Amino acid sequence: MVKMAPPAKRMKYNASFKLKVVRFAKESNNSAAAREFGVNEKQVRERKKAEEKLIDIPRTKCALRRGKQQWPELEEKLFENTICIYAIKLAKLNPDTCKDFKATRGWCSRFMNRKGLQSNGGSTTGHEKARFTVVLSCMADATKLKPMIIFKRKTMPKVKFPAGVYVHVHENGWMDEEGVRLWLEHIWSRRAGGLRKECSLLVWDMFRSHLTEPVKRCLKKHNTDTAVIPVELTSVVQPLDVCLNKPFKDRVTDRWYKWMIEGEKTFTKGGNMQAAPLSCCEN
Repeated sequence: MVKMAPPAKRMKYNASFKLKVVRFAKESNNSAAAREFGVNEKQVRERKKAEEKLIDIPRTKCALRRGKQQWPELEEKLFENTICIYAIKLAKLNPDTCKDFKATRGWCSRFMNRKGLQSNGGSTTGHEKARFTVVLSCMADATKLKPMIIFKRKTMPKVKFPAGVYVHVHENGWMDEEGVRLWLEHIWSRRAGGLRKECSLLVWDMFRSHLTEPVKRCLKKHNTDTAVIPVELTSVVQPLDVCLNKPFKDRVTDRWYKWMIEGEKTFTKGGNMQAAPLSCCEN
């Protein structure tokens, strides 16, 4: 029985190898280059013709998978109006059938998979991991205290924020022990009766930074006792989590979607959309 030889494996050559073949062929001839590098003369001729294109290709790439735009206007519109933005618009036009719809990245990824669409990286704002924390608080009589905004950055933003908010920065955009002490000094101590240091009760959860000794000393300075909500009871006992935080987050999300659809945007030299300016928080 005669055994057939397995089919020859097709070789792949990167741009660096192809340019070596071209240089050798120029110094000698096409036939010598073919023998030296184990390719046929036709390949040598083709690579000599494509030398200018090969120079533009990254040295480790085998080919430049990029062509001239055939529909630049269409691609420009597609860039400015991503799938998520169109989905938001459609959801607003159909509130009955799209209740609680969120155009998240996870939804977009699943949608593209279901429809057989493929993403090639796409353009981003470069701020997908940007974050900020908002600290909301209120009194027993429903008086709202000044909100505290913690931006993820190392320096204070050069933006004039409204007088009704206190702005802080943190490397990770989180509330920590320093943030709790700042909140006590700049917000809690300035509530009605705070300057007179009237005896008060502060109710909050078991967040680790609420329980440190420096924070306890700061509370004592302001004549404040604390009631700590046990684990897993925050959503039951703490009013902010039950009736304020969720509507607040929903409104922030709506404002973000509105900016994505209607807001004035700027772009980098590479064509990526820049993040919304912090000044939009004033509106």
